Amino acid sequence: MKNLTLYVQREYIIYSHNSKRGVVDKKSIESLIKEMKGGVLNVIVSKPDILFRRLEFPFKSQRKIKLVLPHELEDVLPEPASNFSFSFEFHRNSNGKTVVNMIAVKNEILDYWREVAEKNKVKLFFFSDMTILSSLLRRYTSTEDNIGMFVAQDYTLVNITEKSRLTGSYSYNFSLDESDKVQEMLKTILFSKKIPLFFLGSQEMKNRFKNILTDATEIKLATDAEGVQIIPSLVNSGIFKQSSLNLRKITVKNRVPIHIVLFFLTLLVASFIAFTPYFRLSEGEAHREQIINEMKERFHQACPEVTRIVDPLVQIKEKIMEKTTKLSVVSNYPPILKVMADVTTLFPDNLNVEIEHFSVAANTLNLFGRVDSLKSLEEVKSNAIDSEKFTNVVIGAISFDDKNRVTFNMTLGIKEYE
Repeated sequence: MKNLTLYVQREYIIYSHNSKRGVVDKKSIESLIKEMKGGVLNVIVSKPDILFRRLEFPFKSQRKIKLVLPHELEDVLPEPASNFSFSFEFHRNSNGKTVVNMIAVKNEILDYWREVAEKNKVKLFFFSDMTILSSLLRRYTSTEDNIGMFVAQDYTLVNITEKSRLTGSYSYNFSLDESDKVQEMLKTILFSKKIPLFFLGSQEMKNRFKNILTDATEIKLATDAEGVQIIPSLVNSGIFKQSSLNLRKITVKNRVPIHIVLFFLTLLVASFIAFTPYFRLSEGEAHREQIINEMKERFHQACPEVTRIVDPLVQIKEKIMEKTTKLSVVSNYPPILKVMADVTTLFPDNLNVEIEHFSVAANTLNLFGRVDSLKSLEEVKSNAIDSEKFTNVVIGAISFDDKNRVTFNMTLGIKEYE
């Protein structure tokens, strides 16, 4: 069976077709795919086009997590969740909590390749260079904690794995004259973790990054592929079998409108007042039927999509349970204002910081914002780790804006309130 693997970078596409390898632009790639009718098309999406997030939930039930997950995603994504397709990996902790690793890819990227595959009648599979590097390290070393670094031409990818689980992934696109600047950025990440470092890349890149690879173990593979061609060769390798991403869209249900809640409360009060006296009066039966009909009419106004109304009270309860996806406030944890006050103590007075998003779900706090440097972010993380107010400090995705400020996502566990 014909097999074509494409590694999609931002400016070009690396292809591997049997023994042929090369680089083309998107306009020229369809001429290769046209020869693949009935074959397999593997598309590898690079990290800059992928969002990776770690979410923690205070329970084990996947059913509950899937109920809450859509709205939790709205709080950690830069755009509405409807613009992405997702792949999830669930990890249960011994403390009764569940960690969810999320990969998100823009729908416009996936739709483009699906249209190309359908047009040329090929079977399509999606991969990520982030998960390929992570899978390679799981097979290459038995260490549960490690850092994997892949460098090729103008691109570097760094994965952090702790307790055999991916906890962070970072990527940088740079020109060769900016490699010193990139190395300074990477030092903060690599030296903050006292765990083994594994390097995958050409000898040229190893020499260029030698200052930060002094204690690194070089990954040596039995393949003639070099540079960016290494990643496509791993997808086609019979030894390092890679699993494709199971990307799918999710539906974010609307939050419960306030008028439905008010209607439900009004309905309960009205029912209690209206029904009590009429249980003792025979002539009250007619009035009772009238009230029920009015309840059904009000229910139909609030929920026009329901065509069959049997018991409006029961059905409105079910409707609210379906639409309610936010976690309820858990007792024994501090109120929001106190949590906000505790968070401010993590940031030194001389630190220039902007918090764009602040959310609390049960005993988990999520912050999204930007600081002036990675060093400042490490200082904030260190303060959080040393704090008596927070636990389970995790830095998620990190990126840089046009002013070289660091955009970050941080998740913290909130300790119980005395």
